[in-house]
Parts: sequence; structure tokens; C-alpha cells
Amino acid sequence: MRHKGRIQHYVARELCRKVAALAAALGVTESSVTEAALLEYFDRERTDKDWLVRRLDLIAHAFAQIQGSVDRACARVQSDIDLLLDTIGVFIRYLFLPAIIKPGPDQEQRIESAYQGFLRRVFDQNRESGKFKREVRDAGAGIAGRGPNPSSGGR
Repeated sequence: MRHKGRIQHYVARELCRKVAALAAALGVTESSVTEAALLEYFDRERTDKDWLVRRLDLIAHAFAQIQGSVDRACARVQSDIDLLLDTIGVFIRYLFLPAIIKPGPDQEQRIESAYQGFLRRVFDQNRESGKFKREVRDAGAGIAGRGPNPSSGGR
């Protein structure tokens, strides 16, 4: 009893020669070459899905590497910004305020009060999310609209 069915279709002679040559080269029957070709033809949708999944995995891996690089760069930038802000705070607290507040017995208290006032003003302005940036941009637009300042040599 046979476990396989017989198919008899007409195909181009050149294709018949290629099937026979491939079968001879592989040492298999022409039937097995035809069967393998038909299986591949019918499984092409699955093969395309497998190919697509492999490609998507590669893309996901590449994105993960890029995200890791971006995260590391953001961490470095955040660290630099933190250092800059700490530097500004130290400058204002220990160099700028003592230089502008007149000496006297209560100078340290007045410096501390001025520093706390500075911090409150920065906090209040920051609550308005970007107000300072907008003010700087608006001021820059006003300066650009007036042209060069002759008293500053055009700069």
C-alpha cells in the first residue's frame, strides 16, 4: 500500500531537466525534489513569518542598544547639569552674595536670607515651567530687532 499520491502535471522541458539534474547531483529521486519544492511553496507564508520575526528581533536588539547608549548619554548630561547647578549655587552663596552685601555683624544672616530669597525666586519661576527660558528668548528677539548696539561695538 502506497503512502503517497501520484501527481502528473505538465511543466516546461527546461524545468524537467533542472529537476532531473538536481536530483542526480543530490543523489535523490526526482519525486523528492518535486515534493521538497512543493512543501517550500506551500510553507512560504510560514517562512516569511519566520524571516520577519528574525528581522524584528534584530531591529529590537538594535533599538535596545541605541536606547542604552541614549540612557548613558542622558545620565552623563544630567551629571554635568547637576555639577553646573551646584557650581552656580556655590558661586552665589559664597562669592557673589558676600561681595554685594555690606560687611557688618549680621552679614552672615543677611547673606543667608538673600540666598534663601534667591532659591525661592528660582523655585517660583521654575514652577511656571520654562518662564525664564521664554524671557531670555523674548529678550533676545527684542535685541535682535533693534540691531547692533553702538555703545558695545556692535556685539
